[in-house]
Amino acid sequence: MKVNTEDEYTLPNSTWSTNIVWAQQSTVWTLGILLYKMVNGHHPFMTVKGIMEDELRFDGSLSRACCDLISQCLIRDPANRATLDEILQHKWVKQKLTKKQTRCKRRSKLRAKKEHSVHKKVPQN
Repeated sequence: MKVNTEDEYTLPNSTWSTNIVWAQQSTVWTLGILLYKMVNGHHPFMTVKGIMEDELRFDGSLSRACCDLISQCLIRDPANRATLDEILQHKWVKQKLTKKQTRCKRRSKLRAKKEHSVHKKVPQN
């Protein structure tokens, strides 16, 4: 069965196999899915069965730190999954960006500046 929009963020069965509520770990799982999709452009698991069985595969251009963070978020056993505090302290989250990595931000600022200048009121004679 292929993953569809309803199953997209489905948690592994181990999350539901006990009476313990894993709210924070469920949030971390979803964060891992979103981050994976952002950096790879597709869902990490192609089937619902794959959520329980497939290994994560990463694009070769991703940093080890990025792959590690995603892997820590997508550990199937919620007791061993990263916590939100651990994510905030993770090397990939805390690293400083280079100019090359922030190029999109600069382009967005330039684009916004151009749009602002186009929308300026022109004095009427």
